[in-house]
Amino acid sequence: MVVNWINHCRSSFVLIEVNPEKLLRFADNTQGDFTPKKDRLERLLDRFINGDKEMDAPIVGKTFRGGISFTDGRHRVTLAAKLRMTAIKIAVYPEEKNYIENILKS
Repeated sequence: MVVNWINHCRSSFVLIEVNPEKLLRFADNTQGDFTPKKDRLERLLDRFINGDKEMDAPIVGKTFRGGISFTDGRHRVTLAAKLRMTAIKIAVYPEEKNYIENILKS
């Protein structure tokens, strides 16, 4: 299953397709111990089930330490991984696209 999120208000980004489980494995946790909020996951699940087409793509970027991190959308990616989706689209800056793709290929 592949989910196609939109990114209508952030035209400076490009969309790339990634495996959500792999993305979670490689993403730095800048917020301390990340435990998804159950109520947010439940609301997101309802939106997934109802085919909400208005969800923005999660935004991922390069960190100063050379890793990758979420700017927005960690809960969306967590839910996609829990639903065992094989691929999702994320938004990245064009100049960071190759870097992020290479990290996720390793």
